[in-house]
Amino acid sequence: MATAGEFAQERLTKQLFKGYDKSLRPVADHNALITVKLNPAIHSIVSTDVSAHSITFVQWLRMSWMDQKLRWNPQSFDGIKQMMIPINRIWYPDIIIDNMIEIQQLIPDDKNYAIIDHTGSVQTSHDQLVSIQCKFKMAGFPFDVQNCSIHFASWMFTADRIDMVAAATTDYDFYQENAEWRLISLNSRRITVMNGLAQTPYVDIHYDIVIQRNPARYLTALVFPCFVIVTLGIVAVFSPMSSYSGDRRQTLMIPLLVIFFIVTLILATDQKHPSFDSNSLLEAKEYSGSTAPRRELCE
Repeated sequence: MATAGEFAQERLTKQLFKGYDKSLRPVADHNALITVKLNPAIHSIVSTDVSAHSITFVQWLRMSWMDQKLRWNPQSFDGIKQMMIPINRIWYPDIIIDNMIEIQQLIPDDKNYAIIDHTGSVQTSHDQLVSIQCKFKMAGFPFDVQNCSIHFASWMFTADRIDMVAAATTDYDFYQENAEWRLISLNSRRITVMNGLAQTPYVDIHYDIVIQRNPARYLTALVFPCFVIVTLGIVAVFSPMSSYSGDRRQTLMIPLLVIFFIVTLILATDQKHPSFDSNSLLEAKEYSGSTAPRRELCE
């Protein structure tokens, strides 16, 4: 049997969405600005592909904004101040990651909910598996520190229609440690981008993911074996036994064996190193992804 509160929520839902058009920005004045607050949290680093210059991670993308059409008086609806509504029923800002390679929504929009407040405040959270471009610099390998940036932007709306701000603090509470990489920081930068022939301003928020490689696995699997093999080779070459003519041929074979083992180790770990000739391909992707002009609005 339905309770009075359930009937009140049903009445409230009918009132809120009577004439509601989710394809239009929810403002009384079409010139009004909507400010979207971003608060992404990195849950885990899944993998890095250094040769392809990409990083894959799981993030919780939390956003909030004001929807002027989703306001009500709690006293008229049994004191209801907050409710949950399917995301696909409300207007949603067209925020994208414009340097993405691939994004997978771990919870589909038709099964995800937004929290709306009687003041018109809307809060959403998306669990996403994200792959983005990241130009790895391997000069310090295996003690390298990498900086990979997530570029959030509105695809269509200019800075006078949708503004974006980053949350004051970064959430590390739910981060799961990675065996190869350690998350150092996640900091935001607000950037105004001028696009198109008319030099229309757009707002971007860049989050810099700074990660540091754990060198232990490479020291034990590559550096230390190479050191031991080279040391043994040097000792064998200068050993007193090498002065006898009968051992000369065997001694000369030792450096060749040393070279063979080193090359084998390098080839075994080659997938961990970037293909530096692929920089031109990365630059082409960056041009087509992040600098492609967005369409200008006609309002």
